[in-house]
Amino acid sequence: EYEELFDHYFTTGEFDQAVKLIQAGCKIYPYAGSLSLKHAEVMLELGQLSEAEEWLNISESLQPNDLQITLNRADLLAMRDKHHEAILLVNDRLKSASQAEAVELYIELADIYEDVEHYVEVIESLSALLKISPNHIDALNRLWFAVELTGMYAKSLEIHQALIDSNPYHEAAWFNIAQAYIGMENLEEAISSLEFVLAINEGHDAAAILCADLYMETKEYEKALTLYHSALELNLPNRDVFLRLANGYAMVNNIQEAKVFYRRCIEVDPLNDEAFFGLGCCLLAEEKYEECISPLEKSVRLNRQNLDYSTTLIEAYKELSEWELAVSLLEDVVKDNADNPRLMLDLAILYYDASNVKGAIEWLEQCLEKYPNEADFHLAHGVYCYLLGRRNQAILSIERGLTCDPSKVHQWIASEPLIAEDPFFSDLLHT
Repeated sequence: EYEELFDHYFTTGEFDQAVKLIQAGCKIYPYAGSLSLKHAEVMLELGQLSEAEEWLNISESLQPNDLQITLNRADLLAMRDKHHEAILLVNDRLKSASQAEAVELYIELADIYEDVEHYVEVIESLSALLKISPNHIDALNRLWFAVELTGMYAKSLEIHQALIDSNPYHEAAWFNIAQAYIGMENLEEAISSLEFVLAINEGHDAAAILCADLYMETKEYEKALTLYHSALELNLPNRDVFLRLANGYAMVNNIQEAKVFYRRCIEVDPLNDEAFFGLGCCLLAEEKYEECISPLEKSVRLNRQNLDYSTTLIEAYKELSEWELAVSLLEDVVKDNADNPRLMLDLAILYYDASNVKGAIEWLEQCLEKYPNEADFHLAHGVYCYLLGRRNQAILSIERGLTCDPSKVHQWIASEPLIAEDPFFSDLLHT
């Protein structure tokens, strides 16, 4: 009764209640080793290591061969940063452990090695565990995590191939093999492995989604769409699958279906910036400029750090001749990305497009203070000065741009018919 109630308090995180209960139980049943052990466990959980050690010693005196005492003592050592001693303790117990005990001990070893970020040893521990318990899901999942961190994809193939040799229908092993091939950038073998997973279990939604993602990457869009739909049938409304379907339809230029699934994604997740952006791009592609503004603005509000969102919205504003909105947004973007010369130049060009040539010149002069050797800034400055009748300044700026990068002069002069017709600049075009 004490143990069941303690387990409830411990599991729900009500540690004060758990401590009171176990203290009372230990007073009534002082020779109950299992109660002493639980007392140690709650002390460990609370970080009271000295008390935990005392209760472990009491428990060990009452039931010296209990595996849980070894596991808790290893945890105690690890919490004291005595990881080497913890490893020695676990390895010593492994010498006499049953197979069932060995499984728990190898998990403990993996925990200790993870704690000190020794992921090669984590892989070794979990590999040893899988030789005993080849279907241990936690070990299979943690093994893949360690493989990702170490890049030991070839080792992963070796471990999981051994599992498949014993059981050709081991779907978790096939799934991890697929991920190893992805890490090795062998997408063809990865797809083949995932197709085998789906042949074993067509309801493996993670394999279906991952395989569909790879089909997208290899431009097999119709196969990808089919698999995304099958994954959708296995789940409740899923924003990630809706988004993938929408992106897939956009790739095959099926704008109508793309819009359907972007909207379904937004219904499930009203704060999904990717879905709003995708929907806005679809409407922009259809030249529905007024309709595309709202979803594009929403995507920017949700994620101001994404430059694609802002630059696409700026293009939409330009289509509607909303120059003030376009300029205001790009000015904000440039403030947030102050070390991006490309965006700074884009702002100068936007000032020009918005018929604010003087503003473009003044902005370029600020840019040149920060980037005095940037050819595009000098050349744009020269072209815009010429348009305002400042020919001498234009000549100076163009010559400076020529010194910085001669290859860019032609495109800037040719971009503006007036300056291209001037004899001085015309000669530059033909030299």
